[in-house]
Amino acid sequence: MTTSAAQPTEQGTAPGGFKARAQGMASRLPAGRGGDLIFYGGLGALTVAGALEWPVALAVGGAAYVVKSGRAHQEAKAGAGETAESPATSRETEAEARRAG
Repeated sequence: MTTSAAQPTEQGTAPGGFKARAQGMASRLPAGRGGDLIFYGGLGALTVAGALEWPVALAVGGAAYVVKSGRAHQEAKAGAGETAESPATSRETEAEARRAG
């Protein structure tokens, strides 16, 4: 009797079935958020393990979220054809336009 590679193993899944299920589960996650999931999951795990105090973990997680959302906003602004200038630069440009016009 020959065995086929597609026959179920002791756990009831065919070899490679685990990979297919993992890919299926990963497809349900929001796209591009894998790094965030790992970062915040690791931060939570360190907090639960006692390596970080919860106020420190909250501050680090909050700061990372603010920095990332600000960067995403600038990238979206630049992608829409606008320049990602600082507010001071934008005000200077507007003041120059008023003087010239």
